[in-house]
Amino acid sequence: MPNLLLFRFGLKLMHLGFKLSKNLRKEIYNPELNYAFNKKIQITTRDGNSNIFIEFNNGKMTSGIKKIENPDLILVYRNKKIMSKAFSASADKSIDMLLSGDLYYIGNLSYLSKFSYLTTIFPKKPKLKDSISFPPPTKVTAELKERKPIQNLILNKKVDNVKYLEDPYLGKYSIDDFPWLYNAKNKWFSTHPYICAERAKNVTEFHRIYGFEEDLKGVQENKGEFNPSLRQGLMLKYILSKKKPIILDDDILPGTTTSKRLGVQIFPELGGIGIWPELYTVHARYLNPYHITKEDRDILNHYVFPYWMDRNIREQARKEYGNTLSQRLEEYFCLYFMWKTQAISHTIPDFEFVLKNGTLKIINLIEEKINLLQDIKAKNINEYYDKKNFYLGMKAALEGVNIYAENLEKEVMAQFNKSNRKEKLIKIINSLKQVPKYPARSFREAITCIWIIWLCLHQENMNAGLSLGRLDQILYPYFEKDIENLNLQSNESNKDSLENYIKEVIELIGAFYLKCQDHLPLVPNAGNKLFGGSSSDQALTLGGVTSSGENAVNDLTYIFLKVTEMLGFRDPNVNARYHTEKNSIEYLKRLCEVNINTTSTPSIHNDKEMIETLIQHGFKPEDARNWAATGCVEPTSIGKHFGHTNCMMFSLIGPLEILMNDGYHPLIHPKINSITPEFKSEKYPTFEHLMNGYYEQLKFLIRNSIEYNNNLGIIHQKIHPTPLLSALIQGPIEKGIDLTKGGAVYNSSGVALVAFVDVVDSLFSIKKIVYEKKLITLEKLKIILDRDFYENEDKIILEHIKHLPKFGSDNAEVNKLAAELVDFLYNEFGKYKNYRGGNYYIGFWSMSYHVAFGKLSGTLPSGRLKGKAFTPGITPAPGSSDMLIENIKSVAKINARKTPNNIAFNVKLVPDPNDSHELAVNHFCGYAKSYFDLGGLQLQFNVVTSEVLKDAMIHPENYRWLMVRISGYNAYFVTLNRDMQIELIERYEFHT
Repeated sequence: MPNLLLFRFGLKLMHLGFKLSKNLRKEIYNPELNYAFNKKIQITTRDGNSNIFIEFNNGKMTSGIKKIENPDLILVYRNKKIMSKAFSASADKSIDMLLSGDLYYIGNLSYLSKFSYLTTIFPKKPKLKDSISFPPPTKVTAELKERKPIQNLILNKKVDNVKYLEDPYLGKYSIDDFPWLYNAKNKWFSTHPYICAERAKNVTEFHRIYGFEEDLKGVQENKGEFNPSLRQGLMLKYILSKKKPIILDDDILPGTTTSKRLGVQIFPELGGIGIWPELYTVHARYLNPYHITKEDRDILNHYVFPYWMDRNIREQARKEYGNTLSQRLEEYFCLYFMWKTQAISHTIPDFEFVLKNGTLKIINLIEEKINLLQDIKAKNINEYYDKKNFYLGMKAALEGVNIYAENLEKEVMAQFNKSNRKEKLIKIINSLKQVPKYPARSFREAITCIWIIWLCLHQENMNAGLSLGRLDQILYPYFEKDIENLNLQSNESNKDSLENYIKEVIELIGAFYLKCQDHLPLVPNAGNKLFGGSSSDQALTLGGVTSSGENAVNDLTYIFLKVTEMLGFRDPNVNARYHTEKNSIEYLKRLCEVNINTTSTPSIHNDKEMIETLIQHGFKPEDARNWAATGCVEPTSIGKHFGHTNCMMFSLIGPLEILMNDGYHPLIHPKINSITPEFKSEKYPTFEHLMNGYYEQLKFLIRNSIEYNNNLGIIHQKIHPTPLLSALIQGPIEKGIDLTKGGAVYNSSGVALVAFVDVVDSLFSIKKIVYEKKLITLEKLKIILDRDFYENEDKIILEHIKHLPKFGSDNAEVNKLAAELVDFLYNEFGKYKNYRGGNYYIGFWSMSYHVAFGKLSGTLPSGRLKGKAFTPGITPAPGSSDMLIENIKSVAKINARKTPNNIAFNVKLVPDPNDSHELAVNHFCGYAKSYFDLGGLQLQFNVVTSEVLKDAMIHPENYRWLMVRISGYNAYFVTLNRDMQIELIERYEFHT
């Protein structure tokens, strides 16, 4: 009780602080902005015996010991002891309580963010200190030079559809041949990220002026009725016209995603409010610190976040549908995570459309569509206004793009006369005079146009998984046209001209890669603790076949691979299509060589299998052949398909834990359901009974996850449509329907299923040790798991489990169980339609949620201990086999037709120290070819030893460059949390 009295005393001091301090009172009551944090908070324990309330009302705070009626937020602590520590706990400690199950909340998550922020500034606001900047900036290229130098094979013959490169591997080039790229790469690794409030301020300013819930104060024709498509288009035009046009002192491509050289974007209407508790501490956190200026902090704290507390996607869904069970389950963090609370941008725009037409012609096309609506007006006035406002919103968005490009041109012109790099600036000016308004005529104009459109799209939707598609295909006509304009003959000077042009293209692509790295997604510290390390996951796809089925690997494919190798960046997330019948073996060898030299990229896909899978799921053959990876590895038909391929991350262990805990989850206090019997042998007399119980729990979570995903999707339709993205996907212009409402040619939702291998191995263990060998009962198994295999008798059972076949050993019985589970998941998710009328497609990849979900889960029958990471993607667990070929055979047996959202098979493979570089490449190629010949769908490598990773944990300052493959995306090892680093170290290390 004394501790609770101390808690109460702290609240009294807080009450006094708000009463006496005008600055503190402004945090909860700001009449100038018409803002008052008038909320009631109930703090209680699970047993309900300890209750404290806090009430804020027009700048006043009261508190007491009792239950109150209709609180806006309820904080429930595990017990009184933990509750007593809450007042003095930092925001980080509160996060830890949420993740450990010591605390859960009921109500508006934004209110919790606000309250956590208030606790960080009491009794006084902390002073901003210098960032600890750990690890410190380094000269990455110099680091690499001190280590083993990159080796390159030379291929002195033309292969695939290469026309101009004498050596498609470009083996003679290194980054030393490109001083600008050399310096720019070093500068990126030595640049600190800054939180940028520019977009957040402008989007808030627009809505404060023109409204949010109501009409736009007379700017629309729709008889005063609210129309989100028009509002969003006008909003985007507003923020693009206000966006600062920046040409950095070393730019060769114009514009920046944020107002900083390296900026962290804030989307308050989505998940941006999550950073609120860290506004005074984010610069000093251990992992991935962000700088923030006082001005930006104050804008977010006083102007932006208060406006969006109730207006963000998550809380609009709660308001619309009530605090549904499906939403509450997601907010426990350990069962499933919905990306629609943050973004819907997992798709690929049609860049070819804008390159060929320019934005002005697209605007003219939209105006023609508006004129054709007159026929609808007489028949259905509501449909007329709905479509008209949709088109007007799309037009406004494109006009915003043009205004921003014009402002960029003015800024370059202003710099020109006082600059000592006029030659580079005049190239930028000439490009901006043409694009994006008019069709691109050259490679430089084309890549400039793509970049401007790209950064504008990232003002509309959060930078999470929006992907680039097949730039080696889209840009190739401009590359060829430039070479034709060189008018090359066979003399030596013309060969020099071609070589100089190739080097110019390499530099432009390198500049584009650097631009893709100029922004970071916002990651609150909870994200760092659970996953982190990911960038924006802007997937770029190379190679494969053309829409007509011919070999698509060309000169640019190899040039993009060279840039990827030289820069070694995590973004863009490079994926490569390899067609076993159309592409050369030399191409596959080059993909493997780049993986060796970068340690983790590109991801390689079986083009033939993926195309056939997409065709089976209703895609026209030409559209299936024109697929590219989105975000991590997910297939999307370019410019036609809105698949939100990462709509959710779903834990397959969650339903097993609920089954084993009689309707509870170890981290969750309230009982989740009562749909399955107690976890006792008498209730599950056979393994088939147990599997049925698991399937029932699985169906329950699938049903709830889909309900919440669809609820969030409908909220996006109502308040966050995407007019600019809709203008760059086929279907919306033709139909007059936004992407969020099903306007695309193809509509689907992609599910990422996490811990597939862990659940297969766990179920197989139960089958063997309980039902076949009868070593223990289910009741005894549960006791052993609760003890984390701690007692000596437990270790005997653990030894039995360790010697059982695992997924990855190519055991027929395990493979059969895995195939049955895949079938069930495919069919069960396939029963449902998404909010746009499309299907749910499953895949087996995990980003880094195999670590996050593992951290929040107990001990498993597979032998995996409490809190340890699950296996990434569909990768077999360490120790499943010491032979890579057995892993390959097991994964290749997964039916690709049942995984239309793709898989992530991650292999930690390092060259033998005695192997030559060529021999190592051949070994990698042999494994990859064998896997794809067996029908395997996707393969990715980590080419780094555990010893190097261990050294990087001890000396992170020496490894800023070290890139690793997590599950579908790349990350810099030193930016990962300790759990993720250990998981990478513990992956089984195969040698060539």
